[in-house]
Amino acid sequence: MATGLYLGKEVDPKTGALGARLDLDPADLVTHGLIVGMTGSGKTGLAIALIEEVLRQGVPVLAIDPKGDLGDLLLLFPDLAPASFEPWVDESAARREGKGRAEAAAEAAAAWSKGLAEWGLSGKDVAALKERHRAVIYTPGSQAGVPLNVLQSLEAPAVPFASAEEDLRDEIAGLVSGLLVTVTKLPPFIATLAMMSVARGLANMITDGSQIVGFPDWFTNLSIVRHFGFLSVTVGLMIVLAIVFAIFLNYRATGRNLYAIGGSAEVARLSGIPVKSLTNWVYAICGLLAGLAGIVLAARLDSVQPSSGVGYELDTIAAVVIGGASLSGGIGSIGGTAIGVLIIGVLRNGLNLLGVSPFVQQVVIGVVIALAVATDTWRRRRQ
Repeated sequence: MATGLYLGKEVDPKTGALGARLDLDPADLVTHGLIVGMTGSGKTGLAIALIEEVLRQGVPVLAIDPKGDLGDLLLLFPDLAPASFEPWVDESAARREGKGRAEAAAEAAAAWSKGLAEWGLSGKDVAALKERHRAVIYTPGSQAGVPLNVLQSLEAPAVPFASAEEDLRDEIAGLVSGLLVTVTKLPPFIATLAMMSVARGLANMITDGSQIVGFPDWFTNLSIVRHFGFLSVTVGLMIVLAIVFAIFLNYRATGRNLYAIGGSAEVARLSGIPVKSLTNWVYAICGLLAGLAGIVLAARLDSVQPSSGVGYELDTIAAVVIGGASLSGGIGSIGGTAIGVLIIGVLRNGLNLLGVSPFVQQVVIGVVIALAVATDTWRRRRQ
């Protein structure tokens, strides 16, 4: 079938000898396709060959390549002349082989000519391809190619500081943690641990280490009054936030992008996801939610002091890991975390009801964290 899409030739797996042509009827094409195979199996080569043949047949193609595997489509030298290859010669590699730029370019041109001839192609086929396609390179954060802006804005928040001082402080603290991770490349655990120490020190400085009491009744009633006989405002707030963030993570593109970043930040970046921007936003929102949790705790205790919440970070780690989240990233859910929180809460209350010493409770929680992390590590190895 001479008019088909030429994908190559049959290859004898034992001798490597080339056999009959392998063509694909254009009528068999669909709008979407998926090429699967093991690493090194030739998936990218097959994709490039298929796109090139489709373009030569005059079929419109929109090929988006965020990872850069299809860059060979830019290397088109119809005349197969050494001068066309010369700008692409790696001078260092050529010098190591005792060759000059011109000699290396001539060898490259000869290799291309020989390789194309073996597959029944020539410079005319390359020229036909060059006439039928145009490649555009989008480059985030650079003026090379077509610039692409991945940051929406770095402007100050529009909310007046005086009317939302506490919330903005918490969000700023979270954003600082995010910048420590994305700009200074600190490990996330170290960045958040350092910010926690800074925030706790500032709290002691502001309050002089003393307790603050005397909140109005309406504030403490948020955690005391049971609406409908069972639901307080603080519990209702937790349920609403859990539902909102569960919907966001599972049904919004940005939420799915966060899973991709957790799985592999580099792959997510190569896929066009604004990793740094989203990471900063995640830390800022986490800081805001941490501040909201502090307000809820103040309503529950009817007092605040800098030492409140000490050790909660360990309970948090245990809860999310028990709930199925992976410390290596990319895996986890709001529902699983909620179950983990309930397990830790029941464990804490059960130990208190049994009259177990607080020091023994710390040992138990530490063992639970170690077992949860070990289980997560074992599960990832199995996968």
